[in-house]
Order: sequence, then C-alpha cells, then structure tokens
Amino acid sequence: PVLVGYGKSAEALVEAVLSESDRALHYSEIQRIILERFSKDLDLRRVSNAASQVGFLYGRGCYGLLKHCSLNYQERLLVCSEIVEIIYDSSSERQWSGLELVEILNERGLGFDGRLSPYTLYVALKDETVIRYLGRSVWAQSSEMSISSSDRISIRQAVKSLILQAGKPLTNLEIKEALLKSRGINSHFQIFPDESIISLGDG
Repeated sequence: PVLVGYGKSAEALVEAVLSESDRALHYSEIQRIILERFSKDLDLRRVSNAASQVGFLYGRGCYGLLKHCSLNYQERLLVCSEIVEIIYDSSSERQWSGLELVEILNERGLGFDGRLSPYTLYVALKDETVIRYLGRSVWAQSSEMSISSSDRISIRQAVKSLILQAGKPLTNLEIKEALLKSRGINSHFQIFPDESIISLGDG
C-alpha cells in the first residue's frame, strides 16, 4: 500500500481510486468504486469536480493521473519542444487549438501511433512556462516571454557544442553555468531534446 492522501475529502478518495487503477476512469465509475471501497455515497457532481482537481481529463468524463498518460516522459518532452517551436514561429497574437496542434504534429510524424490527442497534449504541456494556456484547449505565446526562432536555434547549437566538447553527458546545471560564461540566458531557459540532444534522465 502507498499513502496518497488522508482524510475523507472527495479529492483524497478520488486520488486513492485513481492511484489504484491501471487506466483512466469515468467519474461515474469512480463514484461507484468509492461507494464500494469506502462506503461513501458522494454526489456525482462532487466526484467529477474532485477528479478534475486531482487528475487530468483523458476523454469525455474520464479522468486519470500522470501515470495514465499514454505518452512517456521522453515523448512528452519532444511534444513540448515541437509545440514551442510551432507557436513561436508564428505571430505573437496567434492562438492555437489543441486539435490543430495535434494535427500539425501528426503531419510531422509525431502522432506516436495514435497516442497523441488533445488530452495527452495538455498533459505534456501542463508545466511549460514559455507558452500560455488560455483554457478550452487553446494555447498562445506567453506575454512575459520574447523568444525568436533565431534565439532558439542559437541556444540549441550552443548546447550541442558544449556537450560535444565535454565528450560526456552534462546536467542542466553544468550546461547553464557554461552558457552563462559565454552568453546571457533568461530565467526561463530550457533544454529541449531533438534528433541530436537526448535526455538520459531527469535533468
């Protein structure tokens, strides 16, 4: 057993149910399991609200945790990299729907055998700081950022050069410290994997 929450709140009960499940669940199914497992007869709307607070939407009325995402960590990083590039290669006023972005990635051969959807796209982008989530599966450039295509290309080339010169994997901190010696980088600096830069673990 693993402790995932405490108390009798709807959120704690929903998270416990989702943690035990090997798949995302419809909120009506979550309600049934809570009743059977914990003898708590929660209102269906309360279960739905709690599920939206502790989990991610993976389909119409279906909620799950990060572990239920069909894209693994490396695939989510690649999705982030591609989406940031797409969004910043357009007008700063442009807004992008999740479905539109999924279609573009599919055209680029990044559909991951049908595992990429507007739902898994949201999970992949949830912590991305250089783009803004506007709600209703719509994204845009962050109003606090100003990143040009040339800036991204320049930083990517500098990172590749540093790793090649080192002849070994480098941590995020090592790369940042080396870059700061030769150029300025902003507080939102991120390293995105591509065809020649891969992540070998967290950081």
